[in-house]
Amino acid sequence: MSKGKKLRGTCFSAEDRVLCYEPDPTKARVLYDSKVVEVEYSKEERSRKAVKYLIHFNGWNRSWDRWVTEDMILEITKENKLVQKRLNEEAKRKSRKRSLSHFDFPSAKRRFRSPSDQEVFTSDGDDDDDDD
Repeated sequence: MSKGKKLRGTCFSAEDRVLCYEPDPTKARVLYDSKVVEVEYSKEERSRKAVKYLIHFNGWNRSWDRWVTEDMILEITKENKLVQKRLNEEAKRKSRKRSLSHFDFPSAKRRFRSPSDQEVFTSDGDDDDDDD
């Protein structure tokens, strides 16, 4: 595959293999192996030119391709691959914590009310009845 022509004032060109941050700010901050599909200049306010990159995320359907700014893209280097690995590990760790927090783990002591009278009882977490 031949590399696309690099436009003046851009760091990346079409067909470049890159790492791209997850563009959705509500999702985990991770880096994906990606490819630049297209480079486009767009005019911002005050007639400044901004560069946007259409990114394809490897292994994902083209419907997930996104336009991103240059600050979302990193060159593929050993250092950046280490950053990618660290971010992925952090995201997995946070995901496990989040999924565990959805379970209702009983605490060591619970307070509850008897339905017949309004007394408050405290349980030590022991389900054994000592009344036998």
